[in-house]
Amino acid sequence: MPARDPAPPPSDAEAFREAVRDVRPLPPAAPAVAAPRPAPRARFRRLDERLVLAESLELGPGELLVETGDELLFRRA
Repeated sequence: MPARDPAPPPSDAEAFREAVRDVRPLPPAAPAVAAPRPAPRARFRRLDERLVLAESLELGPGELLVETGDELLFRRA
């Protein structure tokens, strides 16, 4: 009785199909909810306004020599 030839090795495609035969797809995941973004803040504008206010309250060089007079009484009619 002649010896039987062993079965040829399966091809890569057949081996892959055999390996994933019982695989089931995962259920769809719920979309991730992003946390609300913080409200924008104008940091540099506020800083600039503070610097302008501080500068306006400072006396510049030579301002101590100005005599008070009519320039302090100016008013638009």
